[in-house]
Amino acid sequence: MGRCTRQDLIYDSLNNRVVTFSDNTAWRLIKQLSEKPWEGSETQEGSNWVPSEVHAVYECIQVRGPQPRKTAVLKVRLEVPYALPPSNNSDERAKCASGMRLNGYTKREIAGLERVTAARCSVTPSLLAVKIEEQDESILNSQDKPEFRHYCGNVKWWMPGGYVVYILMTKLPGQCLGSFWDERVFTPQERQEIRECFRKSYLEAAKTGLYFRDHRLTNLLWDRLDKKCYLIDLEDTEYNPAVALEVLQKGWSDSFYFNWGLARSWAEPNW
Repeated sequence: MGRCTRQDLIYDSLNNRVVTFSDNTAWRLIKQLSEKPWEGSETQEGSNWVPSEVHAVYECIQVRGPQPRKTAVLKVRLEVPYALPPSNNSDERAKCASGMRLNGYTKREIAGLERVTAARCSVTPSLLAVKIEEQDESILNSQDKPEFRHYCGNVKWWMPGGYVVYILMTKLPGQCLGSFWDERVFTPQERQEIRECFRKSYLEAAKTGLYFRDHRLTNLLWDRLDKKCYLIDLEDTEYNPAVALEVLQKGWSDSFYFNWGLARSWAEPNW
């Protein structure tokens, strides 16, 4: 059975779903912002086996709780079979389930958000709530969409015994810096301003002891109004004070700009 590399496995099947958390607040998913698959191990043999999953990020709104209409970000991390399209037989799909054994990136994201939230870090999202539950057939609704039929066989490919994780976090202002080098979006002067704000944000985040391993422009947000740079997507972070605090002990190096894609070379930033 071939693997599906399509990035819209969830597609729009969770749109308008309401998720209730242990604090009795309820949030409606109103808009999918992104979706990405993560391919785990092909077989379940050995201690290093990790489950495959797909995660989607949504803008959501509070429909029950103390702050009606408040917006936030909800990341849904859903365990899926390694081989896609999946079997039509739910018993076969159940054999692929991890038994609620979370993917390492999922665990790291929750732990990272808990740490920056406890530290009251102002340059990262704050964790509002987490919900982990076992999948049942209500997780995904089969969508009668041509794209869905083509890539996923138009089956209910939920995985009995698999996990679904809902991570609710604060919504941060600003735009993704994926277009950092586009002259139509950012002038050289603003790019330099972004670098200076990134340096301040990175140093603040480092004080939490959290080390960010995923150095990509798409993991940065720029708030043009308040002149602030945010570090987002904490799934590839780890609590490692020795590494995280090294920059505070040794001093800032402009090589960090290059590592994050904010400069084009180590020696001469070519700003």
